[in-house]
Amino acid sequence: MIFKIKIINYANPEKLIFIKKIWNIQHDHTSQISLIIKPHRIELQNNLINSKKNIWVDFNIKKINLYKLDKKIKMIQAIKIKNTFNLNILDATAGLGKDAFIFVSYGYKVTMIERNPILSILLYDGLVRGLQNNDIKKLIKKNINLIYNTTLNIHQLKIQQPDIIYLDPMFPTRKKSLSKKEIRTIQNIVGYDTDADNLLLTCLPFAKKKVVVKRPKKSNYLANIKPNYIIPTKNHRFDIYVK
Repeated sequence: MIFKIKIINYANPEKLIFIKKIWNIQHDHTSQISLIIKPHRIELQNNLINSKKNIWVDFNIKKINLYKLDKKIKMIQAIKIKNTFNLNILDATAGLGKDAFIFVSYGYKVTMIERNPILSILLYDGLVRGLQNNDIKKLIKKNINLIYNTTLNIHQLKIQQPDIIYLDPMFPTRKKSLSKKEIRTIQNIVGYDTDADNLLLTCLPFAKKKVVVKRPKKSNYLANIKPNYIIPTKNHRFDIYVK
């Protein structure tokens, strides 16, 4: 499947050729969303909203320190398993990588899967730049990697079976951890995860230990399957399915 978007390239031609080939994207001059390829990073510009600031993925040590604040502790409570360490997490809805980076900052190993090519490009670029940062390159190289996969068949990927699978599907009025600009831009590109029920059904038999689903506080259970237990927060909840 070919994804069309306006492409503005300020980098060398080889970088553009590589991106087009790997992610199967084409230039569309009519698109209101632009992928801007700069020599130092790749950005996303959304002309559908009134914002002067572009979007990019940035993994850095300052964000690690911020993500260790207590406000993120409920997410870690949902993920961790008592007396078990060195867990492998599969983030099957990576988005802009914010939740995955929280897990990495707490010492977990994370594989990110992103089905949308544009978000996958931003994630890839963030990882490449992170590997050039002396403060964080060892952490990224050891604990996080990215897979671009356009299907729900994650069990067919050549990856280690994860201990935990984490899902945070995109739904209307969701993604409180993102700015309004990021929410609207992702919605313009991705839409909503209408196949989230099927994604859960695919993930349940694949996870070794449990599946954790981040949901709006008052929403229904995915696939109408009641979780084993729930960890509530102010605006959302974590549904935990134990194997």
